[in-house]
Amino acid sequence: MHEIRFVRRGVLAVAMALCATPVLGASERYRRKGAGPSPGNLVRAVQQALANRDFDPGPADGVLGPQTTRAITDFQASQGMATTGDIDEPLLSALGLR
Repeated sequence: MHEIRFVRRGVLAVAMALCATPVLGASERYRRKGAGPSPGNLVRAVQQALANRDFDPGPADGVLGPQTTRAITDFQASQGMATTGDIDEPLLSALGLR
């Protein structure tokens, strides 16, 4: 999402910035603060699901960092999936989160 530096324009400015935001890859969306409904909760759920399957994502802190990304790619490889490191629908389905 583009950084908004002007405060006086309020909601209209936010709406305009959101409309102008390009579509991003899944991992980039979840890395960006405030993108979508509770991205931290989704990342935390993925981290917990990976840990339950003996893939070490680090602490379940809701942050998509390098250790979590590595655990995602390791899990994807073990399932014969494309190793993108992204939190996407195929990953969520494979983890039983969708």
